Amino acid sequence: MNFPEGALQRELDKRGLSQKDFAKVASVSKDTIYRANKGIGIKKMCYGKIVVALSVVPVLELPASMAAL
Repeated sequence: MNFPEGALQRELDKRGLSQKDFAKVASVSKDTIYRANKGIGIKKMCYGKIVVALSVVPVLELPASMAAL
């Protein structure tokens, strides 16, 4: 299974997380996060862990003054 290239990084950016930190949250390796971000296929189990982790880590709310930047 795979994510579109760059899609995972955009989601991590919205949550203020590095790939390394998110790997810990999702309980997968940093290499798995790297491959997923590059659009390279990953194991179905890892894909599921990433999706679940994305669903529980909130998106950061930007102050209105920063939203237009």
